[in-house]
Amino acid sequence: MLSPSHFKAFRTRARAYLAQEDYEAAVRDFKQAFELAPQGSADEQALKREVREAEAALKKSKMKVRRRISRARAPGGRSAS
Repeated sequence: MLSPSHFKAFRTRARAYLAQEDYEAAVRDFKQAFELAPQGSADEQALKREVREAEAALKKSKMKVRRRISRARAPGGRSAS
């Protein structure tokens, strides 16, 4: 378990989640790291950007899943291979 006071550990784990395309976990850890980062620091600003990027990746991932489901349900849609 990560110590709640070590924002860099949360940031590192969030980046690992992002690389594994586990966007929900990445967003959760980036937000935790942002909350723990020293206010006004360069780290806080970088984390703010990383939170936004992870949230955008999560949204894009969810949209991609919805499109696949819609196509599969549509008449003449592609079936899973």
